[in-house]
Amino acid sequence: AGLIIAVVLGLTSSAVLFVLADTARLFARWRHGHAAALFAEDCAKVFRRARAAGTTLGISATVHLLDIIKAYAAAVGLGTSLTFLESVLLLPPVILGAVLPVSIAGWGVREAAMVVALGQVGIAPVDALAISLAVGLSQIGIGVPGGLLWLVAGRRRAARAMR
Repeated sequence: AGLIIAVVLGLTSSAVLFVLADTARLFARWRHGHAAALFAEDCAKVFRRARAAGTTLGISATVHLLDIIKAYAAAVGLGTSLTFLESVLLLPPVILGAVLPVSIAGWGVREAAMVVALGQVGIAPVDALAISLAVGLSQIGIGVPGGLLWLVAGRRRAARAMR
C-alpha cells in the first residue's frame, strides 16, 4: 500500500508541476513561490521535449537499475539466496525510503528497509544489513571522487570569474 501511495503522490506532484509551470506568474509574487515557479518551469521544459524527457527518464532508470545490481552483487558475494528478480521487486521501495529526507544520506532508513524487505524472502537480518552497508559504503566510494572533482571544477570556475 505504501508503494502505491508513493507512486500516486509522485504522479500527482508531476501534474502539479505542470499546472504550476502554466501559472508560474501567480506564484512568483510570494517569497518562496518564485523558486517553486522557476523549478516548475524548468521541469515542464524538460518534459515537453520528448528527447529530453526520454533522456532524463532513461538516466534515472539506469541509476536505479545500477543500485539494484549493486545490492544483488553484494547479496551474491555474501552467499545469500537472493535472486535477481527478487532484487528487482524488493529493492525499489528500499531506494525510495532511503531518499526520504528523514536521515543523513539515507543511513539507518536504508538499513531498516533492507532488513524488512529482504526478510520477506528469507534473507537473514544480519545478511540484509551487510548488503545495505555495502551499498551505502559503495555510494560513498562513488561520491567522494565526484565531490572532489566538483570542488576542483568549482574552484577553477571561480578563479576564471575573478580574472
